Amino acid sequence: MAVMPAMSIGRHGGGHLYAAAHLALTADLTAEELGVVTRLLCHEWLQGPLPDDPQRLARLCQLSPADLKRCWPAIERHFPRDAQAQRAAPWLEEYRGELEEWRSRQAEGGRLGAARRWHRMGHPMGKPSDSDGSPMSNLMGSDGSLSSPSSSSATSPSPKATEGIRGSLRAAAEAEAPNDEQRGEHLMGRHGDDELPR
Repeated sequence: MAVMPAMSIGRHGGGHLYAAAHLALTADLTAEELGVVTRLLCHEWLQGPLPDDPQRLARLCQLSPADLKRCWPAIERHFPRDAQAQRAAPWLEEYRGELEEWRSRQAEGGRLGAARRWHRMGHPMGKPSDSDGSPMSNLMGSDGSLSSPSSSSATSPSPKATEGIRGSLRAAAEAEAPNDEQRGEHLMGRHGDDELPR
């Protein structure tokens, strides 16, 4: 059964507040009582069910025990005792269970997908990286020039090969560049000098 929580908080603490559900659950509370409920929901999400100890609950809410005692009749229904004699919002624990099931299904799907990818037709497609975890060398010098790696087996091209590459690039650029006659046609259009606009 899908549960529409009043709030959901992600694995790393960030969360969403579902305004309609939260307002419906807390419409009859004072501002102080609403703050207590919200803080206790956040603590429950991050740490699990809450202790059934008024002193500890007051500390979690940053209230004195007397202030919590005054608020408790209005908020107790949000945190009934569970089977382990702890305080928990039933909808939040149900949502936590659904989220854990979903994460488990996603993880299993990822494992199956990886197995299919790396072992197609019973044969591995490749092998995992042999990286030893050390960082790659920085090939960029502080002045922006490229430096050669000290332990690299790569070789730089010979001066003759470099000149050959440069010559090929120059020839290609010249072949694409317009000659003087073409430049003149471009500037004058296809008309003679006497037809230029004045």
